[in-house]
Amino acid sequence: MTDQSFSDAQIRAAFIARSEGSPSPDLADRIGTATRRTRQLRMLVVLPGGLGIQPERLLWAAAISATSLALVGGLLFVGRQPDEQTSVVPPPSPSEPVASPPTTSASPATSPLPSPSAEPTPAVTTPPVDPVLDLDSFAVTLVDQLRVRSQPTVAESSEKLEPLLPAGVRLFVIEESVAADGYAWYHVLPADPGYPSGWVAAASRDGEPWIEAAPSECPSLPIEPLEMDSLGVYGGLACFGDNEIQLMGEVSCETADVDLTIGGPSWLRGDQFCTFSGGVGTRQIQDGGAGLPGPGGLNGIVTGHFADPQSSSCVWTVDPPAPDAAEITTTCRAMFVATDWKSVPID
Repeated sequence: MTDQSFSDAQIRAAFIARSEGSPSPDLADRIGTATRRTRQLRMLVVLPGGLGIQPERLLWAAAISATSLALVGGLLFVGRQPDEQTSVVPPPSPSEPVASPPTTSASPATSPLPSPSAEPTPAVTTPPVDPVLDLDSFAVTLVDQLRVRSQPTVAESSEKLEPLLPAGVRLFVIEESVAADGYAWYHVLPADPGYPSGWVAAASRDGEPWIEAAPSECPSLPIEPLEMDSLGVYGGLACFGDNEIQLMGEVSCETADVDLTIGGPSWLRGDQFCTFSGGVGTRQIQDGGAGLPGPGGLNGIVTGHFADPQSSSCVWTVDPPAPDAAEITTTCRAMFVATDWKSVPID
Protein backbone atom coordinates (compact mmCIF):
# COMPACT_ATOMS: atom_id res chain seq x y z
CA MET A 1 0.00 0.00 0.00
CA THR A 2 1.41 3.33 -1.06
CA ASP A 3 2.05 5.73 1.84
CA GLN A 4 0.30 9.04 1.15
CA SER A 5 -0.83 12.03 3.20
CA PHE A 6 -4.31 13.48 3.43
CA SER A 7 -5.47 16.92 4.15
CA ASP A 8 -7.94 17.79 6.94
CA ALA A 9 -10.62 18.44 4.32
CA GLN A 10 -10.18 14.93 2.84
CA ILE A 11 -10.38 13.26 6.23
CA ARG A 12 -13.49 15.31 7.13
CA ALA A 13 -15.11 14.35 3.80
CA ALA A 14 -14.41 10.69 4.54
CA PHE A 15 -16.19 10.96 7.90
CA ILE A 16 -19.15 12.71 6.34
CA ALA A 17 -19.43 9.98 3.74
CA ARG A 18 -19.27 7.37 6.48
CA SER A 19 -22.04 9.02 8.46
CA GLU A 20 -24.27 9.14 5.37
CA GLY A 21 -23.88 5.40 4.83
CA SER A 22 -21.76 5.50 1.63
CA PRO A 23 -18.12 4.93 2.72
CA SER A 24 -15.30 4.76 0.22
CA PRO A 25 -13.95 1.17 -0.25
CA ASP A 26 -10.43 2.17 0.72
CA LEU A 27 -11.56 4.38 3.65
CA ALA A 28 -10.05 2.19 6.34
CA ASP A 29 -6.66 1.94 4.64
CA ARG A 30 -6.43 5.67 4.04
CA ILE A 31 -7.40 6.58 7.59
CA GLY A 32 -4.96 4.04 9.00
CA THR A 33 -2.09 5.43 6.92
CA ALA A 34 -2.90 8.97 7.91
CA THR A 35 -3.09 7.95 11.50
CA ARG A 36 0.36 6.33 11.47
CA ARG A 37 1.89 9.44 9.93
CA THR A 38 0.19 11.69 12.43
CA ARG A 39 1.25 9.49 15.37
CA GLN A 40 4.88 10.05 14.50
CA LEU A 41 4.46 13.82 15.05
CA ARG A 42 3.42 13.39 18.74
CA MET A 43 1.81 16.87 18.79
CA LEU A 44 -0.70 17.57 21.53
CA VAL A 45 -3.81 19.71 21.43
CA VAL A 46 -4.19 21.40 24.83
CA LEU A 47 -7.79 21.77 25.98
CA PRO A 48 -8.97 24.07 28.76
CA GLY A 49 -7.70 22.74 32.04
CA GLY A 50 -4.38 21.56 30.59
CA LEU A 51 -5.50 18.12 29.37
CA GLY A 52 -3.42 16.88 26.38
CA ILE A 53 -5.29 14.95 23.67
CA GLN A 54 -3.63 13.37 20.65
CA PRO A 55 -5.09 14.46 17.30
CA GLU A 56 -5.97 11.00 16.03
CA ARG A 57 -7.96 10.34 19.22
CA LEU A 58 -9.76 13.59 18.75
CA LEU A 59 -10.87 12.51 15.28
CA TRP A 60 -12.22 9.17 16.43
CA ALA A 61 -13.75 10.76 19.53
CA ALA A 62 -15.55 13.28 17.33
CA ALA A 63 -17.07 10.52 15.23
CA ILE A 64 -18.05 8.43 18.24
CA SER A 65 -19.37 11.45 20.14
CA ALA A 66 -21.55 12.54 17.24
CA THR A 67 -23.13 9.10 17.03
CA SER A 68 -23.47 8.83 20.84
CA LEU A 69 -25.09 12.24 21.15
CA ALA A 70 -27.60 11.35 18.49
CA LEU A 71 -28.51 8.12 20.30
CA VAL A 72 -28.63 9.67 23.77
CA GLY A 73 -30.62 12.63 22.49
CA GLY A 74 -33.15 10.27 20.99
CA LEU A 75 -33.45 8.31 24.21
CA LEU A 76 -33.88 11.46 26.24
CA PHE A 77 -36.57 12.73 23.91
CA VAL A 78 -38.47 9.44 24.06
CA GLY A 79 -38.12 8.96 27.80
CA ARG A 80 -38.93 12.51 29.00
CA GLN A 81 -42.45 13.10 30.30
CA PRO A 82 -44.49 16.24 29.55
CA ASP A 83 -44.59 17.37 33.17
CA GLU A 84 -40.80 17.48 33.26
CA GLN A 85 -40.62 20.07 30.51
CA THR A 86 -40.67 23.01 32.86
CA SER A 87 -38.09 25.27 31.24
CA VAL A 88 -39.05 25.51 27.60
CA VAL A 89 -42.37 24.51 26.09
CA PRO A 90 -42.01 23.34 22.44
CA PRO A 91 -44.19 25.22 19.95
CA PRO A 92 -47.28 23.36 18.67
CA SER A 93 -47.17 21.66 15.29
CA PRO A 94 -49.11 23.29 12.43
CA SER A 95 -51.77 20.57 12.60
CA GLU A 96 -52.42 21.11 16.28
CA PRO A 97 -54.56 23.99 17.57
CA VAL A 98 -52.82 26.49 19.76
CA ALA A 99 -54.04 26.02 23.29
CA SER A 100 -54.96 29.15 25.16
CA PRO A 101 -53.26 29.54 28.55
CA PRO A 102 -55.53 28.58 31.44
CA THR A 103 -57.27 31.49 33.07
CA THR A 104 -57.55 31.82 36.79
CA SER A 105 -60.27 33.76 38.53
CA ALA A 106 -59.02 36.32 41.01
CA SER A 107 -59.78 35.18 44.50
CA PRO A 108 -60.87 37.84 46.98
CA ALA A 109 -58.29 39.18 49.34
CA THR A 110 -58.13 37.18 52.54
CA SER A 111 -59.87 39.00 55.35
CA PRO A 112 -59.17 38.74 59.08
CA LEU A 113 -61.21 36.59 61.45
CA PRO A 114 -63.36 38.42 60.45
CA SER A 115 -61.16 41.39 61.23
CA PRO A 116 -57.57 41.79 59.99
CA SER A 117 -56.15 38.73 61.71
CA ALA A 118 -54.98 37.39 58.36
CA GLU A 119 -51.61 38.22 56.85
CA PRO A 120 -51.18 41.49 54.95
CA THR A 121 -52.33 41.61 51.35
CA PRO A 122 -51.14 43.94 48.56
CA ALA A 123 -51.71 47.64 49.02
CA VAL A 124 -55.30 48.77 48.65
CA THR A 125 -56.09 52.11 47.03
CA THR A 126 -59.85 52.26 47.66
CA PRO A 127 -60.93 54.22 50.75
CA PRO A 128 -61.82 51.98 53.71
CA VAL A 129 -65.39 51.73 54.96
CA ASP A 130 -65.64 53.95 58.04
CA PRO A 131 -68.79 54.33 60.17
CA VAL A 132 -67.29 57.56 61.63
CA LEU A 133 -67.70 56.83 65.33
CA ASP A 134 -67.54 59.67 67.83
CA LEU A 135 -64.90 59.84 70.53
CA ASP A 136 -66.15 58.90 74.00
CA SER A 137 -68.97 56.88 72.46
CA PHE A 138 -69.86 53.22 72.40
CA ALA A 139 -69.78 50.79 69.50
CA VAL A 140 -70.90 47.17 69.43
CA THR A 141 -69.46 44.19 67.57
CA LEU A 142 -71.69 42.76 64.83
CA VAL A 143 -69.73 39.59 64.05
CA ASP A 144 -68.09 36.76 65.94
CA GLN A 145 -64.33 36.41 66.33
CA LEU A 146 -63.38 40.00 65.68
CA ARG A 147 -59.63 40.47 66.03
CA VAL A 148 -58.11 43.07 68.35
CA ARG A 149 -54.60 44.27 67.53
CA SER A 150 -51.97 46.29 69.35
CA GLN A 151 -51.58 48.70 66.41
CA PRO A 152 -53.84 49.87 63.57
CA THR A 153 -52.32 47.63 60.89
CA VAL A 154 -52.12 44.00 59.81
CA ALA A 155 -48.31 44.19 59.63
CA GLU A 156 -46.19 41.85 61.74
CA SER A 157 -45.43 44.72 64.13
CA SER A 158 -49.09 44.66 65.23
CA GLU A 159 -49.62 42.00 67.88
CA LYS A 160 -52.71 39.81 67.63
CA LEU A 161 -54.49 39.97 70.98
CA GLU A 162 -56.63 37.28 72.56
CA PRO A 163 -59.39 36.39 73.03
CA LEU A 164 -61.29 37.27 69.86
CA LEU A 165 -64.42 39.35 70.37
CA PRO A 166 -67.83 37.72 69.97
CA ALA A 167 -70.84 39.55 68.59
CA GLY A 168 -72.57 41.94 70.99
CA VAL A 169 -69.53 43.24 72.90
CA ARG A 170 -69.72 46.94 73.73
CA LEU A 171 -66.56 48.93 72.93
CA PHE A 172 -65.68 52.41 74.11
CA VAL A 173 -64.02 54.52 71.38
CA ILE A 174 -61.01 56.50 72.60
CA GLU A 175 -59.30 57.67 69.38
CA GLU A 176 -60.36 58.80 65.94
CA SER A 177 -60.18 56.28 63.12
CA VAL A 178 -56.93 55.47 61.35
CA ALA A 179 -56.96 54.26 57.74
CA ALA A 180 -54.41 51.53 56.99
CA ASP A 181 -54.22 48.37 54.85
CA GLY A 182 -57.69 49.00 53.43
CA TYR A 183 -59.40 49.17 56.84
CA ALA A 184 -60.68 51.90 59.15
CA TRP A 185 -59.28 51.14 62.61
CA TYR A 186 -60.63 52.30 65.98
CA HIS A 187 -58.86 52.25 69.32
CA VAL A 188 -61.34 50.80 71.78
CA LEU A 189 -61.70 49.73 75.40
CA PRO A 190 -64.13 46.85 76.02
CA ALA A 191 -66.87 47.46 78.55
CA ASP A 192 -66.32 43.85 79.64
CA PRO A 193 -62.84 43.62 81.24
CA GLY A 194 -62.53 40.01 80.07
CA TYR A 195 -61.57 41.18 76.57
CA PRO A 196 -58.44 42.99 75.38
CA SER A 197 -58.21 46.68 74.58
CA GLY A 198 -56.61 47.76 71.32
CA TRP A 199 -57.44 48.43 67.68
CA VAL A 200 -60.26 46.83 65.70
CA ALA A 201 -61.25 47.22 62.06
CA ALA A 202 -64.69 48.72 61.54
CA ALA A 203 -65.58 46.79 58.37
CA SER A 204 -64.24 44.41 55.75
CA ARG A 205 -62.78 45.68 52.50
CA ASP A 206 -65.97 44.56 50.80
CA GLY A 207 -68.03 46.85 53.01
CA GLU A 208 -69.40 44.31 55.51
CA PRO A 209 -69.72 46.17 58.84
CA TRP A 210 -68.00 44.58 61.80
CA ILE A 211 -68.85 47.24 64.40
CA GLU A 212 -71.43 50.01 64.56
CA ALA A 213 -72.40 52.83 66.90
CA ALA A 214 -74.29 51.76 70.00
CA PRO A 215 -76.47 54.34 71.76
CA SER A 216 -76.03 54.86 75.48
CA GLU A 217 -78.93 54.89 77.91
CA CYS A 218 -78.26 57.93 80.06
CA PRO A 219 -80.10 58.58 83.35
CA SER A 220 -81.66 61.89 84.25
CA LEU A 221 -80.17 64.16 86.91
CA PRO A 222 -79.54 63.92 89.77
CA ILE A 223 -78.12 60.42 89.41
CA GLU A 224 -78.81 57.88 92.10
CA PRO A 225 -76.27 55.23 93.14
CA LEU A 226 -77.92 52.34 91.30
CA GLU A 227 -78.08 54.40 88.12
CA MET A 228 -74.45 55.39 88.54
CA ASP A 229 -73.48 51.76 88.93
CA SER A 230 -75.38 50.74 85.80
CA LEU A 231 -73.34 53.19 83.72
CA GLY A 232 -70.29 50.99 84.15
CA VAL A 233 -66.73 52.23 83.86
CA TYR A 234 -67.14 54.43 80.77
CA GLY A 235 -70.87 55.13 80.66
CA GLY A 236 -70.67 58.38 82.64
CA LEU A 237 -68.03 59.74 80.26
CA ALA A 238 -70.13 58.70 77.25
CA CYS A 239 -73.30 60.28 78.62
CA PHE A 240 -72.06 63.48 80.21
CA GLY A 241 -68.54 64.24 78.99
CA ASP A 242 -67.02 67.01 81.11
CA ASN A 243 -70.38 68.57 82.07
CA GLU A 244 -71.09 69.25 85.74
CA ILE A 245 -73.67 66.78 87.09
CA GLN A 246 -75.15 65.87 90.45
CA LEU A 247 -75.13 62.59 92.33
CA MET A 248 -77.57 61.99 95.16
CA GLY A 249 -76.86 59.37 97.80
CA GLU A 250 -74.60 58.46 100.69
CA VAL A 251 -71.02 59.69 100.54
CA SER A 252 -68.13 58.60 102.71
CA CYS A 253 -64.33 58.65 102.66
CA GLU A 254 -62.07 56.18 104.45
CA THR A 255 -58.41 56.48 105.31
CA ALA A 256 -56.45 54.15 103.04
CA ASP A 257 -52.98 53.05 102.11
CA VAL A 258 -53.29 52.16 98.44
CA ASP A 259 -50.47 51.55 96.00
CA LEU A 260 -51.86 53.24 92.93
CA THR A 261 -50.92 51.97 89.49
CA ILE A 262 -51.71 55.40 88.00
CA GLY A 263 -50.63 58.76 89.38
CA GLY A 264 -50.40 62.40 88.38
CA PRO A 265 -53.56 64.40 89.21
CA SER A 266 -53.83 66.01 92.65
CA TRP A 267 -57.18 64.30 93.28
CA LEU A 268 -55.78 60.81 92.64
CA ARG A 269 -54.73 59.91 96.19
CA GLY A 270 -53.60 56.69 97.77
CA ASP A 271 -54.35 57.75 101.37
CA GLN A 272 -58.10 58.14 100.88
CA PHE A 273 -60.87 56.03 99.40
CA CYS A 274 -64.23 57.72 98.75
CA THR A 275 -67.47 56.08 97.66
CA PHE A 276 -70.91 57.11 96.52
CA SER A 277 -73.43 54.45 97.48
CA GLY A 278 -77.02 53.60 98.19
CA GLY A 279 -78.95 50.35 98.08
CA VAL A 280 -76.90 47.84 96.05
CA GLY A 281 -75.01 50.44 94.00
CA THR A 282 -71.56 51.66 94.99
CA ARG A 283 -69.09 53.69 92.97
CA GLN A 284 -65.68 55.08 93.81
CA ILE A 285 -65.36 58.86 93.37
CA GLN A 286 -62.42 61.25 93.74
CA ASP A 287 -62.35 64.27 96.02
CA GLY A 288 -61.29 67.20 93.88
CA GLY A 289 -61.59 69.78 96.67
CA ALA A 290 -65.22 69.13 97.63
CA GLY A 291 -64.41 68.31 101.26
CA LEU A 292 -66.29 65.02 101.24
CA PRO A 293 -67.31 63.63 104.65
CA GLY A 294 -65.21 61.09 106.52
CA PRO A 295 -65.98 57.56 107.69
CA GLY A 296 -69.59 56.72 108.49
CA GLY A 297 -71.03 58.52 105.51
CA LEU A 298 -73.63 61.21 105.09
CA ASN A 299 -76.50 61.61 102.68
CA GLY A 300 -76.17 64.51 100.32
CA ILE A 301 -75.76 65.77 96.80
CA VAL A 302 -72.35 65.69 95.18
CA THR A 303 -71.50 67.96 92.26
CA GLY A 304 -68.68 67.04 89.93
CA HIS A 305 -67.71 65.85 86.47
CA PHE A 306 -65.96 63.25 84.38
CA ALA A 307 -63.12 64.10 81.96
CA ASP A 308 -61.23 66.27 84.43
CA PRO A 309 -58.52 68.43 82.76
CA GLN A 310 -55.81 66.87 84.96
CA SER A 311 -56.49 63.48 83.36
CA SER A 312 -53.93 64.27 80.69
CA SER A 313 -51.20 64.17 83.37
CA CYS A 314 -51.96 60.56 84.34
CA VAL A 315 -48.98 58.21 84.10
CA TRP A 316 -48.21 54.58 84.88
CA THR A 317 -46.46 54.33 88.27
CA VAL A 318 -45.52 50.65 88.55
CA ASP A 319 -43.14 48.39 86.68
CA PRO A 320 -43.49 48.14 82.89
CA PRO A 321 -44.90 47.19 80.57
CA ALA A 322 -47.29 50.11 80.82
CA PRO A 323 -50.62 50.24 78.99
CA ASP A 324 -51.02 52.48 75.98
CA ALA A 325 -50.90 56.18 76.92
CA ALA A 326 -54.36 56.85 75.44
CA GLU A 327 -55.79 54.02 77.53
CA ILE A 328 -54.23 55.41 80.71
CA THR A 329 -55.62 58.86 79.99
CA THR A 330 -59.08 57.47 79.29
CA THR A 331 -59.04 55.53 82.55
CA CYS A 332 -58.51 58.83 84.40
CA ARG A 333 -61.10 60.68 82.32
CA ALA A 334 -63.68 58.04 83.26
CA MET A 335 -63.26 58.85 86.97
CA PHE A 336 -65.84 61.11 88.64
CA VAL A 337 -64.16 64.06 90.38
CA ALA A 338 -66.25 65.78 93.06
CA THR A 339 -65.97 69.55 93.22
CA ASP A 340 -68.74 70.28 95.75
CA TRP A 341 -70.84 68.50 98.34
CA LYS A 342 -73.72 69.41 100.60
CA SER A 343 -75.61 67.37 103.11
CA VAL A 344 -79.33 66.93 102.40
CA PRO A 345 -81.90 64.53 103.82
CA ILE A 346 -82.83 61.73 101.43
CA ASP A 347 -86.16 59.93 101.75
